[in-house]
Amino acid sequence: MLNPKNVLPLLMIFLIGISGAFAQLQTAESVSDKELKSYAKVFPKVQEIDHQAQVDMVNAVDKKWLDMEKFHRIHQSQTAPGDKDYATEAELELYRETLALWDDIQTEARKKIIKTVRKEGLTLDRYMDIMLKVQEDTDLRKKLREYMDRD
Repeated sequence: MLNPKNVLPLLMIFLIGISGAFAQLQTAESVSDKELKSYAKVFPKVQEIDHQAQVDMVNAVDKKWLDMEKFHRIHQSQTAPGDKDYATEAELELYRETLALWDDIQTEARKKIIKTVRKEGLTLDRYMDIMLKVQEDTDLRKKLREYMDRD
């Protein structure tokens, strides 16, 4: 089922897919205490949605494929120049169907994340901006931990 060695390639694909969308969100705006408190409340919820999306992506592969490693090799062959003859046409069709399922899963997860973030009074852009600032600023990260420990 969920073997950590098999999940890593999927996680990397998922993260690469969404990271480009958020790379341009950094701004010079500081993070208010109110925003950080909202972020502290919503962060675990967003993590849970993201985790469930990853599980659903693995399950989508498990549904279509008997072997996650085979799926991963086909994915690599489809993204590496000159290495397109690794899979049969039937396997390529399963691969494309799985990617379509992944797209649906990611779209649904994004909708849930946006809804969750908005409930706490943040936009997705601002949430991502705060996330980047927390990663860069040790004082902000410490303050965030304090807020999260209170809940």
